[in-house]
Amino acid sequence: MQDLNRWERGAVIAAFAIFGAFLLYRLPLGYSHDRDAYLMLGAWQRMLAEGHYVPSRFPGYIVAEFALGIAATLGGAVASNIFVALLSIASLWTTYAIGRELEVEKPLLLPALMAACPYVAIAASSSMDYMIAYALLAAGMLLCLRGGMLWGIVLLAAAGGARLTNWALAAAFLIWLARRRDGERWYGSVAALTFVTGLFYLPVWISAHLGFGWLSAALPDDQGLFGLLARFAYKVVQPFGLIGTLAAGALLLVQRERLQAAWRDPVFRLGLLFVAVTLLIFARAPIEISYLIFAIPFLGLLLLQARLSGVLVLLIAGGLFAGILHVDLIAVRHRDTGPCGPVMAEGARFAPGVAAGVLLAEIADARRWDRCFNRRPLLVEPYATANSPLPVPPRITRPRFPRQSD
Repeated sequence: MQDLNRWERGAVIAAFAIFGAFLLYRLPLGYSHDRDAYLMLGAWQRMLAEGHYVPSRFPGYIVAEFALGIAATLGGAVASNIFVALLSIASLWTTYAIGRELEVEKPLLLPALMAACPYVAIAASSSMDYMIAYALLAAGMLLCLRGGMLWGIVLLAAAGGARLTNWALAAAFLIWLARRRDGERWYGSVAALTFVTGLFYLPVWISAHLGFGWLSAALPDDQGLFGLLARFAYKVVQPFGLIGTLAAGALLLVQRERLQAAWRDPVFRLGLLFVAVTLLIFARAPIEISYLIFAIPFLGLLLLQARLSGVLVLLIAGGLFAGILHVDLIAVRHRDTGPCGPVMAEGARFAPGVAAGVLLAEIADARRWDRCFNRRPLLVEPYATANSPLPVPPRITRPRFPRQSD
């Protein structure tokens, strides 16, 4: 950390300390606050019971479903959470290694920026697919940067198997990498990536009776264009909180000439490309804030290339603050669906206020959501306790029809 100044060093230490402490506290508190985690476990149980694969939800998350299902079957929520946590910690190192490979100044700030985001900390300590997908994506990128294109593309394709949107990020990276290497042709690598990614979705295609209806996702289209724009504007500032985002934005505005100076830098363009692709995807489906996780390290990348480490430190501070206190300008009105019902937003009004931060709210609600989601049809067979092995349902045997004799 010799290349960091006092403020940067303090930000790095605080980010990693809070990230590590939260992981240790969160790991035994159940699978997740997100019902999708239980849908993935149910897909694994259903495959064991029925002998064929049906995705938890479209377009399919087969890599994460299998990985989390195996871990949960061996040791319940604590085992699957530890598996995700170890992958997440490894991905922080991989992010740092990518920064060094790209010869970025102060590369330690990249994983610190990730660790400071409360949504990364939650995803890294619960049984969800986000950090599995990111760990595979980052590992594949690092291998490709170091010349291991074959296995790098395999890992990038596996990242697409964990979350299909990662195919777009991986393809963008391969195109950028080919252009960086004296204009190499990128068609072959992107074709290989597409083919191997497609292999992960063969079971999904088969389960959909060879149709293509699975190439879809739950979208908030019922709220219209204004609803989509409002969701996007409200949620895009949440990874680092309103205060941190506004402070970083103000400093960025003051130092905007540094962005202009860095425009021709290829590493800056890589960061900008990943941020832009992620935001475009999120603009179409502004539902889960965790979708933005994939942009965070590359936002840090472009800021460091533009010599805007001060902006990055403000984002780190904002993320740490948002984990403890949530400052909001509006109050979202939700439909009353009961303590275990889905969270349904119906509207919002201007009402500045302060509430428990993202990390504190996660700790407070973890046990409640575990009780709510431990039920059918999310799971084929509910568990006794979250940290006991996930039950393996009995195999369903279908009756065989006797052969007709000649």
